[in-house]
Amino acid sequence: MPDVYSKCGMNCGRCPWSRHTREALKTDEDFQRFRDRCKTILGYRPTEKPCLTCQTPDEELPKGSRLPPHNCLVRQCVDKIRVENCAYCSRFPCGQVRDLGTSWTREKLEEKHGASISEEDYLTFIEPFEGLKHLEEIRASLSPEDIVKAATVPPLKTKI
Repeated sequence: MPDVYSKCGMNCGRCPWSRHTREALKTDEDFQRFRDRCKTILGYRPTEKPCLTCQTPDEELPKGSRLPPHNCLVRQCVDKIRVENCAYCSRFPCGQVRDLGTSWTREKLEEKHGASISEEDYLTFIEPFEGLKHLEEIRASLSPEDIVKAATVPPLKTKI
């Protein structure tokens, strides 16, 4: 699968929650071993139903789908300014993207586990979630004309 990036920069093509990862695992036992290893590394197991990526329009998501989350603020913002991902936004990197894109890094997870993480585990379970790194790479390839002015919210009118 080619690299497909979420709106906040996660690599959906290699994400443990993606249907592409699921299709590569040949048996149910392979999937269960994969889920258990993911839980060991990240603290979460991939859901039984794969994520369809936040690049999928809401109207194409199956009813009751939990992934991608419908209430994701990054997704809503990117959709509002009509760009592919946050790298195209004039406010990149905002605090929300910085937090999401650096939640799971090799350094943080090695510190949490008190041990180094193998290159294979890093590439399989952690690297796909290093969204800020991916967005910075995308941003470096953009020209100034590609950058879109961020969505703004009108000031509140309060009466005292």
